[in-house]
Amino acid sequence: IAPNASFQLVEEAPISAIATGSYTDQRRLLELDYGTLMTEEDCPPPCMEQVFSTSSGYCVGWAGNDIYFSERYEPWNWPTKYRTTLPHRIVGIAVTGDFVFVGTTGQPFRINTAPSTPANQQAEIDLTIDPMPYDENLPCLGRGSMVSTSFGAMYVARRGLVALQPRGAAQLLSRERVDEHDWLNYAPNIAAWIDGKYIGVRAPAGAAFVFDVQDNTEGKLDLGDFVTLDLPAMALHMGRDGFLYYAHNDGGVFRFAAGADLRVYEYTSRIHQLPGVITVTAGQVVGDYGSPVEVAITVDGRLGWKGSVQNSRPFRIPALRGTEFQVTLRGTTTVHKWHIGAGVMALSEDGKG
Repeated sequence: IAPNASFQLVEEAPISAIATGSYTDQRRLLELDYGTLMTEEDCPPPCMEQVFSTSSGYCVGWAGNDIYFSERYEPWNWPTKYRTTLPHRIVGIAVTGDFVFVGTTGQPFRINTAPSTPANQQAEIDLTIDPMPYDENLPCLGRGSMVSTSFGAMYVARRGLVALQPRGAAQLLSRERVDEHDWLNYAPNIAAWIDGKYIGVRAPAGAAFVFDVQDNTEGKLDLGDFVTLDLPAMALHMGRDGFLYYAHNDGGVFRFAAGADLRVYEYTSRIHQLPGVITVTAGQVVGDYGSPVEVAITVDGRLGWKGSVQNSRPFRIPALRGTEFQVTLRGTTTVHKWHIGAGVMALSEDGKG
């Protein structure tokens, strides 16, 4: 190569062809169809840990405290002007649309990469790298727990499950469902996002859970259903077909919820807070019964009743008085809905548990 020579794209070859053999450049200069590439001065940094793409065509990666961006639609061109250093070591990143969410050993950050110039215009304005910190000091425990979501990103901190949005504060979502002292028994190191649910696994042999995340019209997030399950996974991957795949710790790759063997689940409802004291004397669990469902009702933070339900008919329980009720179901039977109420006659098939 001559000094200060430019680089040109010779050919696009399949990875499989290169991996199984070799490629020899036999094309003459006048036969090249592509223009000059950037010189090695702006080549991709060799130390990057992860690389993602934003909706507008920028690539983003990181290493240590440094975060890197490519030129728009040029994944080979990483200018020095698009590199910045954060005050904390980066643990992982997630990209949703044009927002880059960064989990660090301190506070999280968000970076907006939306272009100032439409893609169909020739004039391009330099990308402005302006990391905006969240005020909350919620260190990310591991990049495997950080996922892109429909509203932004989520990751695991020592105190609980954290949700990030383009606007507003970082929210510690799990606080109302899992006590901070108990959280580390669940804290996953690998996770995935599917259909409004955060699925986390403590690999290789720890607990797994599914958190249903609810988003109201005002952008306020809340946790819905919380279900623990047996998922012996070493890795999770959301496929382009919309299904979740996982690598089993005994070998093999499986599609989640595609098998015939039913595994035991444990579902915990949100805490239903009522404006005044009520008395509950009956319950109902509607499902496709094969095996019984174990039911536990917690009243004002204490276990009020526990029993086994064999069918979908209403059942009586000892009177429970309180203002906060929570229901836990455990079993393999598919449950469609549950109800508790002041009496058997008060339960409605169309009601909501």
